[in-house]
Amino acid sequence: MSEEKLTCYDLTSENVEEIQRRENEEDYRKLAIQSQQIEDITKSLNELINDGAKHLDEIDDTVIDSYTAIDDINIDLEQAKKTKIKGMLLKGTVISTCIGFAVGGIAGGVIGSYLGSVGIGFLLGSIPVGGLSGGTTYGIIKKKADNADEVCL
Repeated sequence: MSEEKLTCYDLTSENVEEIQRRENEEDYRKLAIQSQQIEDITKSLNELINDGAKHLDEIDDTVIDSYTAIDDINIDLEQAKKTKIKGMLLKGTVISTCIGFAVGGIAGGVIGSYLGSVGIGFLLGSIPVGGLSGGTTYGIIKKKADNADEVCL
């Protein structure tokens, strides 16, 4: 058996009160330390929550800015698409009109040479053929552009 030391206390009423007072003081001291620790933990949690809310606000602002930028880009893309279509219409119509003017002029000049006036034959051949080919090309390109718009929507 191990040797244990027993402490004997004089349990008179004064000693019991002194022991209780010391025990109470120790309990109060422990409570004060624990209360301070709880207060520190609460402050730390509060700071973390506030920091998290700030980060969420920043993320929300970034998302809103991104949506605004996407809307602006979509508007720019739509304008670029319309400009491209107008350019295609103009280029196709001009090229086709020039080809029709040249072909019609040559054909009209040949026919006019048999009739006696190459200049009048050239004009009578080039203007209608150039107008017809330019107008036809414009209609075809415009129809394709309109169909492309319907497909994209």
